[in-house]
Amino acid sequence: MARFIKVHYHVPPGKITYMPNWSPYASEGRRPAETTILWQQLHLQGNFVVQYSGNMGLWHDLECIVRAADLLRTDPQIQFLMIGGGMRKNRAEQLGRELGLTNIRWLAYQPKEQLFDSLACCHVALISQRAGLAGLAVPSKLYGILASGRAVLAQVPADSEVALVVEEERCGRTIAPGDAPALAAAIRLLAADIPETERMGTRAFQAYQEKYTLGRAVCTYEARLKGEVACETPTL
Repeated sequence: MARFIKVHYHVPPGKITYMPNWSPYASEGRRPAETTILWQQLHLQGNFVVQYSGNMGLWHDLECIVRAADLLRTDPQIQFLMIGGGMRKNRAEQLGRELGLTNIRWLAYQPKEQLFDSLACCHVALISQRAGLAGLAVPSKLYGILASGRAVLAQVPADSEVALVVEEERCGRTIAPGDAPALAAAIRLLAADIPETERMGTRAFQAYQEKYTLGRAVCTYEARLKGEVACETPTL
Protein backbone atom coordinates (compact mmCIF):
# COMPACT_ATOMS: atom_id res chain seq x y z
CA MET A 1 0.00 0.00 0.00
CA ALA A 2 2.91 2.32 0.69
CA ARG A 3 4.15 1.75 -2.84
CA PHE A 4 0.67 2.26 -4.26
CA ILE A 5 0.11 5.67 -2.66
CA LYS A 6 3.63 6.81 -3.58
CA VAL A 7 3.10 5.92 -7.23
CA HIS A 8 -0.56 6.86 -7.70
CA TYR A 9 -0.95 9.76 -5.26
CA HIS A 10 2.65 11.07 -5.27
CA VAL A 11 2.85 11.10 -1.47
CA PRO A 12 6.45 11.78 -0.35
CA PRO A 13 8.04 8.74 1.35
CA GLY A 14 8.73 10.82 4.45
CA LYS A 15 4.98 11.19 5.01
CA ILE A 16 4.34 7.43 4.89
CA THR A 17 4.65 5.10 7.87
CA TYR A 18 4.21 1.34 7.49
CA MET A 19 2.00 -0.20 10.18
CA PRO A 20 1.50 -3.98 9.84
CA ASN A 21 -1.85 -5.59 10.48
CA TRP A 22 -2.22 -8.12 13.29
CA SER A 23 -4.22 -11.04 14.58
CA PRO A 24 -6.92 -9.68 16.92
CA TYR A 25 -7.04 -12.92 18.92
CA ALA A 26 -4.38 -14.24 21.28
CA SER A 27 -2.95 -17.44 19.86
CA GLU A 28 -3.34 -20.69 21.77
CA GLY A 29 0.02 -21.79 20.35
CA ARG A 30 0.99 -24.06 17.53
CA ARG A 31 -0.19 -27.67 17.72
CA PRO A 32 -0.57 -30.64 15.38
CA ALA A 33 -3.64 -30.69 13.16
CA GLU A 34 -4.39 -34.23 14.32
CA THR A 35 -5.00 -33.01 17.89
CA THR A 36 -7.85 -30.64 16.99
CA ILE A 37 -11.46 -31.36 17.86
CA LEU A 38 -12.59 -30.65 14.30
CA TRP A 39 -10.08 -33.17 12.91
CA GLN A 40 -11.62 -35.89 15.04
CA GLN A 41 -15.17 -34.84 14.21
CA LEU A 42 -14.48 -34.99 10.46
CA HIS A 43 -12.49 -38.26 10.67
CA LEU A 44 -9.52 -36.83 8.76
CA GLN A 45 -7.02 -39.42 9.96
CA GLY A 46 -4.43 -40.24 7.31
CA ASN A 47 -5.18 -37.17 5.20
CA PHE A 48 -3.13 -34.17 4.12
CA VAL A 49 -5.58 -31.31 4.68
CA VAL A 50 -5.61 -28.04 2.76
CA GLN A 51 -7.93 -25.45 4.29
CA TYR A 52 -9.58 -22.23 3.16
CA SER A 53 -11.19 -20.43 6.08
CA GLY A 54 -13.06 -17.12 6.04
CA ASN A 55 -14.87 -14.85 3.64
CA MET A 56 -15.68 -16.30 0.23
CA GLY A 57 -16.41 -12.97 -1.38
CA LEU A 58 -15.90 -10.83 -4.42
CA TRP A 59 -12.11 -10.63 -4.16
CA HIS A 60 -11.55 -14.39 -3.72
CA ASP A 61 -11.26 -16.96 -6.50
CA LEU A 62 -12.94 -19.99 -4.95
CA GLU A 63 -13.60 -21.65 -8.30
CA CYS A 64 -9.85 -21.85 -8.95
CA ILE A 65 -9.46 -23.79 -5.70
CA VAL A 66 -12.24 -26.17 -6.76
CA ARG A 67 -10.55 -26.75 -10.11
CA ALA A 68 -7.27 -27.48 -8.32
CA ALA A 69 -9.14 -30.03 -6.22
CA ASP A 70 -10.40 -31.57 -9.44
CA LEU A 71 -6.82 -31.95 -10.66
CA LEU A 72 -5.97 -33.69 -7.37
CA ARG A 73 -8.97 -36.01 -7.28
CA THR A 74 -6.80 -39.07 -7.97
CA ASP A 75 -4.77 -38.51 -4.78
CA PRO A 76 -7.07 -39.71 -1.97
CA GLN A 77 -4.65 -38.47 0.70
CA ILE A 78 -5.23 -34.80 -0.17
CA GLN A 79 -8.45 -33.36 1.19
CA PHE A 80 -9.79 -29.80 1.02
CA LEU A 81 -11.63 -28.17 3.90
CA MET A 82 -13.58 -25.04 2.92
CA ILE A 83 -14.90 -23.10 5.92
CA GLY A 84 -16.87 -19.85 5.78
CA GLY A 85 -19.36 -18.08 3.57
CA GLY A 86 -19.89 -15.29 1.10
CA MET A 87 -21.26 -14.40 -2.30
CA ARG A 88 -18.94 -16.76 -4.20
CA LYS A 89 -19.45 -19.83 -2.02
CA ASN A 90 -22.61 -21.19 -3.68
CA ARG A 91 -21.16 -21.08 -7.20
CA ALA A 92 -17.93 -22.74 -6.08
CA GLU A 93 -19.81 -25.43 -4.18
CA GLN A 94 -22.05 -26.01 -7.20
CA LEU A 95 -18.98 -26.38 -9.42
CA GLY A 96 -17.66 -29.02 -7.05
CA ARG A 97 -20.92 -30.96 -7.35
CA GLU A 98 -20.89 -30.66 -11.14
CA LEU A 99 -17.37 -32.09 -11.21
CA GLY A 100 -18.38 -34.89 -8.86
CA LEU A 101 -15.66 -34.07 -6.34
CA THR A 102 -15.48 -36.00 -3.09
CA ASN A 103 -12.24 -34.44 -1.83
CA ILE A 104 -13.82 -31.17 -0.62
CA ARG A 105 -15.68 -30.62 2.67
CA TRP A 106 -17.81 -27.46 2.91
CA LEU A 107 -18.51 -26.02 6.36
CA ALA A 108 -20.20 -22.86 7.61
CA TYR A 109 -18.34 -20.29 9.71
CA GLN A 110 -17.23 -21.87 12.96
CA PRO A 111 -18.12 -20.28 16.34
CA LYS A 112 -15.55 -17.71 17.42
CA GLU A 113 -14.62 -19.71 20.51
CA GLN A 114 -13.66 -22.61 18.20
CA LEU A 115 -11.70 -20.46 15.74
CA PHE A 116 -8.20 -21.56 16.65
CA ASP A 117 -9.23 -25.19 16.75
CA SER A 118 -10.62 -24.94 13.22
CA LEU A 119 -7.67 -22.89 11.90
CA ALA A 120 -5.30 -25.54 13.22
CA CYS A 121 -7.26 -28.32 11.52
CA CYS A 122 -5.03 -28.47 8.45
CA HIS A 123 -1.46 -28.79 7.24
CA VAL A 124 -1.64 -25.93 4.74
CA ALA A 125 -3.84 -22.83 4.78
CA LEU A 126 -5.00 -21.18 1.55
CA ILE A 127 -5.27 -17.47 0.77
CA SER A 128 -6.87 -16.21 -2.43
CA GLN A 129 -6.73 -12.68 -3.81
CA ARG A 130 -7.65 -11.76 -7.35
CA ALA A 131 -5.23 -9.97 -9.65
CA GLY A 132 -5.26 -6.18 -9.62
CA LEU A 133 -5.81 -5.79 -5.87
CA ALA A 134 -2.22 -5.39 -4.71
CA GLY A 135 -1.95 -2.25 -2.61
CA LEU A 136 -5.72 -1.97 -2.22
CA ALA A 137 -6.59 -4.77 0.18
CA VAL A 138 -4.93 -7.33 2.43
CA PRO A 139 -6.74 -10.61 3.23
CA SER A 140 -6.97 -10.49 7.02
CA LYS A 141 -7.03 -14.29 7.22
CA LEU A 142 -3.23 -14.19 6.82
CA TYR A 143 -2.76 -13.14 10.44
CA GLY A 144 -4.96 -15.85 11.92
CA ILE A 145 -3.05 -18.39 9.80
CA LEU A 146 0.28 -17.10 11.15
CA ALA A 147 -1.09 -17.26 14.70
CA SER A 148 -2.17 -20.86 14.19
CA GLY A 149 1.28 -21.78 12.86
CA ARG A 150 0.29 -23.17 9.50
CA ALA A 151 2.16 -23.16 6.19
CA VAL A 152 0.67 -20.55 3.84
CA LEU A 153 -0.23 -21.30 0.24
CA ALA A 154 -1.16 -17.94 -1.25
CA GLN A 155 -2.65 -17.44 -4.70
CA VAL A 156 -2.08 -13.70 -4.76
CA PRO A 157 -0.43 -10.94 -6.84
CA ALA A 158 3.35 -11.14 -6.60
CA ASP A 159 3.66 -7.58 -5.23
CA SER A 160 0.88 -7.93 -2.65
CA GLU A 161 1.36 -7.68 1.12
CA VAL A 162 0.63 -11.38 1.56
CA ALA A 163 3.26 -12.39 -1.01
CA LEU A 164 5.83 -10.10 0.61
CA VAL A 165 5.16 -11.55 4.08
CA VAL A 166 5.32 -15.16 2.85
CA GLU A 167 8.63 -14.49 1.09
CA GLU A 168 10.11 -12.53 4.00
CA GLU A 169 9.18 -15.11 6.62
CA ARG A 170 9.73 -18.20 4.42
CA CYS A 171 6.45 -19.55 5.76
CA GLY A 172 4.88 -20.92 2.57
CA ARG A 173 4.54 -20.64 -1.18
CA THR A 174 2.94 -18.10 -3.51
CA ILE A 175 1.52 -18.64 -6.98
CA ALA A 176 -0.23 -16.43 -9.51
CA PRO A 177 -3.98 -15.86 -9.14
CA GLY A 178 -6.24 -17.98 -11.33
CA ASP A 179 -3.69 -20.71 -12.10
CA ALA A 180 -5.36 -23.96 -10.97
CA PRO A 181 -2.63 -26.28 -12.33
CA ALA A 182 0.05 -24.31 -10.45
CA LEU A 183 -2.05 -24.45 -7.28
CA ALA A 184 -2.47 -28.20 -7.60
CA ALA A 185 1.25 -28.66 -8.27
CA ALA A 186 2.17 -26.60 -5.19
CA ILE A 187 -0.15 -28.68 -3.01
CA ARG A 188 1.41 -31.89 -4.31
CA LEU A 189 4.89 -30.59 -3.42
CA LEU A 190 3.83 -29.60 0.09
CA ALA A 191 2.13 -32.95 0.66
CA ALA A 192 5.25 -34.76 -0.55
CA ASP A 193 7.54 -32.95 1.93
CA ILE A 194 5.77 -32.92 5.29
CA PRO A 195 8.92 -31.97 7.29
CA GLU A 196 9.43 -28.79 5.23
CA THR A 197 5.71 -27.98 5.39
CA GLU A 198 5.95 -28.26 9.18
CA ARG A 199 9.00 -26.00 9.23
CA MET A 200 7.03 -23.40 7.25
CA GLY A 201 4.32 -23.57 9.90
CA THR A 202 6.88 -23.10 12.64
CA ARG A 203 8.29 -20.03 10.88
CA ALA A 204 4.76 -18.69 10.44
CA PHE A 205 4.15 -18.89 14.18
CA GLN A 206 7.50 -17.27 14.94
CA ALA A 207 6.58 -14.39 12.63
CA TYR A 208 3.25 -13.99 14.44
CA GLN A 209 4.94 -13.84 17.83
CA GLU A 210 7.57 -11.35 16.70
CA LYS A 211 5.52 -9.02 14.46
CA TYR A 212 1.80 -9.67 14.26
CA THR A 213 0.34 -9.89 17.76
CA LEU A 214 -2.15 -7.33 19.07
CA GLY A 215 0.43 -6.28 21.64
CA ARG A 216 2.95 -5.59 18.88
CA ALA A 217 0.38 -3.49 17.01
CA VAL A 218 -0.42 -1.40 20.10
CA CYS A 219 3.28 -0.86 20.79
CA THR A 220 3.93 0.15 17.18
CA TYR A 221 1.08 2.68 17.15
CA GLU A 222 2.22 4.18 20.44
CA ALA A 223 5.79 4.50 19.19
CA ARG A 224 4.72 6.16 15.94
CA LEU A 225 2.43 8.62 17.74
CA LYS A 226 5.36 9.59 19.95
CA GLY A 227 7.58 10.03 16.91
CA GLU A 228 9.74 7.05 17.77
CA VAL A 229 11.05 4.66 15.14
CA ALA A 230 11.58 1.55 17.26
CA CYS A 231 9.41 -0.51 19.53
CA GLU A 232 10.55 -3.03 22.12
CA THR A 233 8.97 -6.45 21.94
CA PRO A 234 5.74 -6.11 23.93
CA THR A 235 4.82 -8.45 26.74
CA LEU A 236 1.10 -8.57 25.85
